[in-house]
Amino acid sequence: MKAKTVDSMGFYQFYKGTPPLSTLDLGQIPEIEAWLKKYNISNYRINTDGTINILGDLNLINKGLTELPDYIKFETVYGSFYGHNNNWQSLEGLPKDIRGNFELYAPWDPLYLTYKKFTRDEIIEKINIQGRFLI
Repeated sequence: MKAKTVDSMGFYQFYKGTPPLSTLDLGQIPEIEAWLKKYNISNYRINTDGTINILGDLNLINKGLTELPDYIKFETVYGSFYGHNNNWQSLEGLPKDIRGNFELYAPWDPLYLTYKKFTRDEIIEKINIQGRFLI
C-alpha cells in the first residue's frame, strides 16, 4: 500500500499493521518486487521474513544469471524450477523446496566455459526436490 499525502505539507498517512518502510516503498520488499518484475515473475507471495514462494513454476531459463542477489531468497516453488542456460556459480537463494521438477543444466555455448557443474549431492543437500532432476 502506498503512502498518501494528507496535506500540502507532505505528511503521510500510515496504516495500522503496515510497516512504515513498506508504506513508503522503502526496504527490501519493493526491491524484491522490482527484481521479480524484471524477470517476469508474477505468481509469487513474499513471506514476512522476506523469502519468496512461487505459486506454480519458476522460469529463470536463459536470463544471464550467475547467482541471485542477496535479497532474493526463494523458499517454496509449488511447481517446477527451470534455471538452465545460465552460468550459475552458486545455489544460494534458490528454492529450498521444489514440489515439481528441477532443471539446472549447462548451456551448449562456448561463452559459458566457467559454468559450475553442481553434483546431485550438492543440490540435494540444499534443496528438497519432489520431482525429477535434469542437471
